[in-house]
Amino acid sequence: MTEDKSLITAQKKFIDYLKKQGKSSSTILAYDNDLNQFADFLSKRQITQVNSIGKEQIEEFKEYLVYNKYLPKSASRKLNAIKSFFRYSKNQNLIEANPTENVEYPQYETKPPRILVFSYVQYVHLFLNLSMNH
Repeated sequence: MTEDKSLITAQKKFIDYLKKQGKSSSTILAYDNDLNQFADFLSKRQITQVNSIGKEQIEEFKEYLVYNKYLPKSASRKLNAIKSFFRYSKNQNLIEANPTENVEYPQYETKPPRILVFSYVQYVHLFLNLSMNH
């Protein structure tokens, strides 16, 4: 009897694994949603087996996300879920090679936190003091 290598079954096992690892419910929900989106993308291309997915399909999914105006940070999170799923699949011997190994994350700029300028804070403080005294 051969092991079920359907994407849906593998995804369910992966989500169960995340729960057993004690991952947060928000992480599990996000990963499940991201993997559902990836599975839907693949099913429209008649790909339903985890061992039928290659780097090409993952790169096409990245292009699909860009085309549909996903922010690079969101696309990066989705790709992280997919990479984690394939690491798990490789460890479970569902696939021979991890197709995400050489897939790069979308580039995005991390902006520094917005900080109020000290002089502005002093101005607000002075204004509040004057307002309370009148």
